[in-house]
Amino acid sequence: MSEAERRAAEWLKKGARMLPEACPECGSPLFDRKGEIWCPKCNKPIIGLPERVLTMSIEEESVLQRLRETMLSKLYGLEKRLRASRQVEEVTSIAQAIYILLSALDLVRKLMGETG
Repeated sequence: MSEAERRAAEWLKKGARMLPEACPECGSPLFDRKGEIWCPKCNKPIIGLPERVLTMSIEEESVLQRLRETMLSKLYGLEKRLRASRQVEEVTSIAQAIYILLSALDLVRKLMGETG
């Protein structure tokens, strides 16, 4: 067993998680060790915690933006259906869906740091 394999096994015992990505320098599998991405062969962090937090923040913002856009699109469609609706049951159902989407949209805006 190589030193890198011994190191990887030890990391796994200590709770690290093997990732599907490979080290850009040596091609060895990468490991998530307490928020940092490490290579067992190079024995160094590939992505440190500050960079990982920044990457996760950017990914989170992207997901929230897509959610916001999807909810706005659904609200637009529901508004059109509500305007055309003539039955009380359908109006009630559409109004409930709009209420849920508006509540979720408000939460997404708060998570994104938007006001008003």
